[in-house]
Amino acid sequence: MTPNDILTAAASQLQQTLVDLTINSQNLGLVALNNVRRAAYQQHDFEFSRKLVDVTVNGVTGASLATAVIHGTATAVQVGTILDVGLYDTDGNLWPVEWTSVAENLERARVASRDWLPRSPTDEQAEAWGSVASRFVFAGDSVYIVPKVTGQSYTLGMECYTIPADLVAGDLTAELASPWGTHGAQYLLWGTVLELNGHFQKFVYREEGSLGDRFVLQQRDDALARLAQWDVFRFEQAR
Repeated sequence: MTPNDILTAAASQLQQTLVDLTINSQNLGLVALNNVRRAAYQQHDFEFSRKLVDVTVNGVTGASLATAVIHGTATAVQVGTILDVGLYDTDGNLWPVEWTSVAENLERARVASRDWLPRSPTDEQAEAWGSVASRFVFAGDSVYIVPKVTGQSYTLGMECYTIPADLVAGDLTAELASPWGTHGAQYLLWGTVLELNGHFQKFVYREEGSLGDRFVLQQRDDALARLAQWDVFRFEQAR
């Protein structure tokens, strides 16, 4: 199923045509479809989006997660929830490394080093001597190695949930990536109808005449719940 197939069905529910969805050169249907799919990823970490991705981390300046690519390819990918990270050996095997947040890194260093003074509200400054074990530290969309290593870079492998890029006009006639064109199509349809209804106002809270807005909302939520249930079941069955 293509995005245009879903938009045609959504337009029909709103008593419109596909052409009617473009207003002032803006394809409202495409905007709605992207909003709906993005909302699903904000609510769920889908197992079908779980991938191994790579980021090249500079030993001094670190790296942005925006530079992540699917492992073994040059295909850019948006990183969602990170599950685990590691480093590759010369044979390409992924081995675990220590990774944490900035705050947790500081706390571990504070506890590990006997030279740190106990932390208290009256502390002003402290200095530490000795080495701290290397680890990768994440801060927002950035990752660094601590302590810094001059002249070195690391290919960090990360298992994470990923988020696809928004659809563009050139994608409208192409098949939607699985499972959005199959198991997720009903959710996309009713979600798009609900989004577009804000403009076309064909569904209202009263039940006379056309289907009510509550009905569309329930259809959308039920479809997303079924997709999430299918996703988890498929993953558990394949383990």
